[in-house]
Amino acid sequence: MADRGKAGEAVSEGRAHQRGEVTIDTLLAAVEAKRVGDHPWFRQGLREGEASAAKVKRVVRQLVFYFDNVIELYGPMYLNSQDYRIRRLFTDKMLAPIALPDGRSLRQGEGAHAELAAHLARALGAAVRSVRSVKPTALMEQRMKRLIGTLERPPYWVTLGASAAVESQMAALHRQTAAALKRHYGVAHKDLALFRAPLLFAESDIRHTLGRCDGILDRLKVAYYTERLRDEWYAVWDAAFAA
Repeated sequence: MADRGKAGEAVSEGRAHQRGEVTIDTLLAAVEAKRVGDHPWFRQGLREGEASAAKVKRVVRQLVFYFDNVIELYGPMYLNSQDYRIRRLFTDKMLAPIALPDGRSLRQGEGAHAELAAHLARALGAAVRSVRSVKPTALMEQRMKRLIGTLERPPYWVTLGASAAVESQMAALHRQTAAALKRHYGVAHKDLALFRAPLLFAESDIRHTLGRCDGILDRLKVAYYTERLRDEWYAVWDAAFAA
């Protein structure tokens, strides 16, 4: 019944978008219809603790690669914005220091999230010499390239809001992941710092994008890329879960 309900919500949101009714609420609802947190492996394998420790270790290694590429993925849409306030916001975020479990401090733009992911992988017993020593699976690399290609297609102000809408699901995903790793795999609180680190996007980014829309066609473009990025973002995490 739950799956049928979500399918109905997705259809409803799609019809709203076709009528040009594109708002923050419709964009967030479209993302809600296909969350990474609803992935079968995430629900059963990780949250229920059914996955082996070796499997979880492989998945986290892929997340090192993912987080190492996130800043490079999304930086251009901020830096190419014509609005200096958006450029300044991104610069401030990149300069924000993030404390690492070993006592060091790295700026977000220096790869702090990837370092935190590497620390988590080591805590799980993975042999990770450095962030850049982690190689993606062929599927992971392929899907990341596809995501990058999609992000480069529309104007940057479109992908800014679409990406912010898609990332709206990540705070809950991070909380659930941290809770499962602590409960089922004995990971210490200090080793879960990755999931407490600040996210890149904010709801104000969605408002900025919608404010740039001149009419229905612009709003439909934002809706289209929100759903497309949602699906491709899901596919990237699916590749990590398949490792």
